[in-house]
Amino acid sequence: MGSAGISMVGTEGRTPGATGLRRVSVVACLAALALAGNLGALGILFRVDWLFGSIASLLAARLLGPAAGGTVALLGSLCTWSQWGHPWAIIVFTLEAVWVGKAWRRAGGNVVVADFAFWLLVGAPLVAFFYAGVLGLGGRDTLFIVLKQCSNGLFNALLASMLATLTPVGRLLGAPRRLPTMADVVFQATAFMVLVPTLLNLVQSSRHGWFDREAAVAERMDDLAHRVDADVQTLLGRHQAAVGALAEGAARLGVAASPQLEAVAAAIARANPDLHNVYVADPFARTVVFHPPLNAEGRSTLGLDFSDRRYVQVMARTHRPVISQVFAGRGGVHTAIVTLGAPVLDDHGLLRGFAVGALDLARLRGHLEALREDED
Repeated sequence: MGSAGISMVGTEGRTPGATGLRRVSVVACLAALALAGNLGALGILFRVDWLFGSIASLLAARLLGPAAGGTVALLGSLCTWSQWGHPWAIIVFTLEAVWVGKAWRRAGGNVVVADFAFWLLVGAPLVAFFYAGVLGLGGRDTLFIVLKQCSNGLFNALLASMLATLTPVGRLLGAPRRLPTMADVVFQATAFMVLVPTLLNLVQSSRHGWFDREAAVAERMDDLAHRVDADVQTLLGRHQAAVGALAEGAARLGVAASPQLEAVAAAIARANPDLHNVYVADPFARTVVFHPPLNAEGRSTLGLDFSDRRYVQVMARTHRPVISQVFAGRGGVHTAIVTLGAPVLDDHGLLRGFAVGALDLARLRGHLEALREDED
């Protein structure tokens, strides 16, 4: 019974001595190496890495069989979930090791051929589905990821095959000693000489292409930022001029409640719908004219005291127009606003009051979103 079991394991290409505790120890060591190979990935681009973990998992698949190879691949690739932000690579790498463990003998005892068949028939379609269908990546980026995963897998399969046939690694893992055939040596040497320059060229061209696209995106963003800045400055300048006109009207008509000043405030508010409200306040920053005269709660907006507001204090000190920082309104509106203020000065430059407009940030956001849509 025992000899039959040994014969069966040998027929499947598994290591006869790697049974029981020894087998578990070998799988654990290879899983640790796979994890280290994936954690020590070579960064090609942002969140695109050249992994080395599948060397260990494919070596396990070649020497210990599909179950051991799949276990090593599963444990070794768990770190890709945090590295790349999704679990789909774990599925692909585990299936790769199981496939190679089952198919390498039917592929003429060639791990690289078995791995190539996996990526052609299963791996590439799965990667394309996960990245394009599930993660929503664009066609060009998905194609790049597919090519990278396939070439990475084939390269690691070649290294695993070379370790299994041309080095003492197999014997150290308990595999029966077998001298490599001339066909093994020729195939692996040829594949190495063809694959390595091809992969280096692929990586280099991909990096150049990525950097070109990155530069183009940066240029577009810089252009958009300049356009946004110009539009915001134009909008602020227009509304600052409107508030300045209100200050001039208050200087001419007097800082006191009057039908004439109320009409000026109403006209300026209608002409500038991006302003929540406008008001004129006396030298003590108490409102004497406010449009609209009632806030959203139906309360009067006259007689409100804004003397504690920093923008009022700056105008009182400098006698110059101001644009405030964003803050929560408490008079006409109770949302986040930016105020545009202008001091009301008499002919002698003495401070007689303040003219203020509250900018509607929601409308400003709408202007910026429209600008972004035009850019797209």
